Amino acid sequence: MLLLVMPASASANTSASASASASASASASASASAVSTLDVQIRVAKENWGGARALVLADTSWQSWIKGRKQVMDNWMDRPRDKAEWISGWQHDLIDPTTQALLNWTPNMSIPPDGAGTQGKLRHAWISRQRSYNFERVAEAAKLYRLLGDTRYAEWAANQIDFYASNYASWPLRTWNGKARMMGQSLDEATGTIRLLEAVRLLQGFSTPARNAMWRDKLFVPITNNLNDFDQGVNNIALWHAVAVSNVGMQFNLPGLTSKGLNGSKGVRALMQAGVTQDFIWYEGSFTYNAYVLRALLPLFIQADLLGQASNLHTEMATAKQMLLAPLQLRFDDGYLPTPSDADGRSRAIDLGLFFELNRVLETRIGQVETMRHKTWGTLVDPISNPLPPLTPMTPVVSTHLAATRMAMLKTPAWQVFTHYGQLTQHHAQEEALSTEIYYQGTGVVIDPGTVDYGSAAHEQYFRRAVAHNVPLVDGAGQVGWSPGVAKTFDAASNTMEFSQPNYRPDASATRKVTIQGDRLTETTSIQLNADQKGNHRLGFVFNTVCQIALPDGWPTQSNAVRPQGGTGFAYWTGLTLREVPQDWQAELNCSGKRFKLAVAASAAQKLYTASAPATPMPHRRNVLYMEIVGRAAIVEMKFSPADNTQ
Repeated sequence: MLLLVMPASASANTSASASASASASASASASASAVSTLDVQIRVAKENWGGARALVLADTSWQSWIKGRKQVMDNWMDRPRDKAEWISGWQHDLIDPTTQALLNWTPNMSIPPDGAGTQGKLRHAWISRQRSYNFERVAEAAKLYRLLGDTRYAEWAANQIDFYASNYASWPLRTWNGKARMMGQSLDEATGTIRLLEAVRLLQGFSTPARNAMWRDKLFVPITNNLNDFDQGVNNIALWHAVAVSNVGMQFNLPGLTSKGLNGSKGVRALMQAGVTQDFIWYEGSFTYNAYVLRALLPLFIQADLLGQASNLHTEMATAKQMLLAPLQLRFDDGYLPTPSDADGRSRAIDLGLFFELNRVLETRIGQVETMRHKTWGTLVDPISNPLPPLTPMTPVVSTHLAATRMAMLKTPAWQVFTHYGQLTQHHAQEEALSTEIYYQGTGVVIDPGTVDYGSAAHEQYFRRAVAHNVPLVDGAGQVGWSPGVAKTFDAASNTMEFSQPNYRPDASATRKVTIQGDRLTETTSIQLNADQKGNHRLGFVFNTVCQIALPDGWPTQSNAVRPQGGTGFAYWTGLTLREVPQDWQAELNCSGKRFKLAVAASAAQKLYTASAPATPMPHRRNVLYMEIVGRAAIVEMKFSPADNTQ
C-alpha cells in the first residue's frame, strides 16, 4: 500500500485559461466518478470484546491502562455531573473576558457564576463543555461494562441517558444555529448524539426493550427531528447532522430514518456530492474543516461496519480516503499546510492524530504505525493484525493548480508560493482572495497564521478580515462577500500564475500575478476601480510577514500616526509609523536568519505604514507594511531575492 495516493485531478502543469467557473456540485459529480476508478484500500472496523479481555489479561501494560481508565470513570461517577436546570450555551463563548483568549476547560474547572452579557455566556459555555464531556464518559462507562462485565458502569451510563431523555423536551429550543435543546447549537447536539448512541449500542443486552424504546422516542427521534430541520445549505454542520440521523436510524432499526440520513436531499451522499470538489478537498476551502468533515464521517463508517450496513458506503469511504491524502500535495517544506479560510491556527500536513483516528477505516501506513504506538479503546477492541507494508516515499510536492478548489501552488527548488484565489461558498470564507503564503527553502516569509476561537472578538474584527491578509484594499476595506475568481494563467513550466477577482468588491476588481525566475520571486498586484465609481480613492496593499523589516534610513517618519481609515482591523495594530515614500523603494527582510532584498515598484508614490500586527496563537505578533496610493487604479510589484545573491 502506498503511503500517498494522489488525487486523479492533481495537475503538475495546467496552463492558461483554466476553467474557474465550474460549480462545486459539478466538481463533486466528477469526483464521485473519479474515485470509483481508484484502487483505494479501505479497512473494515471490527469490535472484538473477547479478544480485548484476553489481551488485558495477558499484558500488564494494558492492565495498567484499564486501571487508569477505571480511575477516571470512578472519580467522575462519584457525584452528579449534570443538572436539569442547566441551559447549555455555545462552547466558543468560553473566553477570558480580559484577554479574549479561549479558556482551557478541564473536569476540575468550577462552573462560573451567572451574570449578564459575557458572564452569562461564559457560564452557559461551561455547561456545554461539561455536558459534552459527560457524553464521552457515558460512552466510556459502557465500554468498561462490555470489557469487565461490571454492571455498576452499565447502570450509571444508562441512568445518564435516562436523564437526557427525561429532560430533553423541557429544555428550551435554541434556534440561533440550527435547532437544539440539550446543547446550545445543533452541531454540538449532533456530535453529542453520536457519543450517546455508542453507549446505547454497547448497552444492548443490559438495557431492556422498554428502556431502549424510551430512549428512542423521548431523546433520539426528537433530536433527529430537530437536526433534519436545518436549512443552511451545504456545510460541515449539515454533514454532522446527516451522520447523526443515519446512526440513529441504524441503531434503532428505523430504515426510513437511515435512508433520510444517507440518501435524502440533506443526506450524507448529497452533501458529499455537493461539498467535495474534484480535487478531493471539502469546498469550504479550509484544511481544518476538511479534517473536521472526515472526523464527522468516521463514526458513520465505523457504526455501519459494526452493524453490517457498510456495503453501500464504499464510494463515500473511498472519497474520504482521498480527502485525507489530498492536502499533502500542498504541504510546505517545513511540514505545515497553508491556512486558507477559517482555521484555528496552522496544521501539520501529516496530522498524526487525524491519521491515527481514521485508520480504523481509512487505513494508511502512517495510521498503522500510530495505531501500534497508542493505547485506546479502538486499538484494544480492533488492533492491527497485519504486518506493516513496506515504507514508500511520499509523492514530492510539485507546482499544482487545484482549479475546482481555487487553490494553486508554484514550487521550485528555491520558492513555494500558495494562493487561495477564490471561494466556493460563504461558509468560513475570509476576506483573503488572492492572498499568498510564501516560503524560501523551507523558511517562511509570508505565513497565514489562521484565526482564533470564534468566540473571541479578534476573530471577527481582525483575523478573518482583509487587513490580516496580503491583499489590496479600497479606502481601507478589502474583499466584499465571496467570489470564485478567475484563473488567467497557470504554467508550471515558466513558474507563472495569474488570478483575478473581477467581483472583488462592488466598486473594484483585483488581479495578482506571481512569477519565479531562479532565486527571484516577483508578485504583482493591481486594483482597478469600476467605471461607475466617481473620483479618486485610497488604494492600498497589505503585506504581513513573519520577518523583521529594515527600511532605508532618512525617510521622514511620523510616530504615533493616525491609523488608516475605513475597513476593519486596523485598531489591532500597535507601534504604528507613517512615511511618505517614493514610487520605487527597497527594504531588507530578516526571516529566521535568512536575509532577503525586497524591491518595491509601484505605479505612484505612496504613504507607507509600518506596524506590529497580531498572529496566532495570541499574543504572538508579526510585522506589517501597508502601502496606500490615491487614484483610480494602482499597481504594486514586489520582488524578493536572497540578499547575498542580489546585484
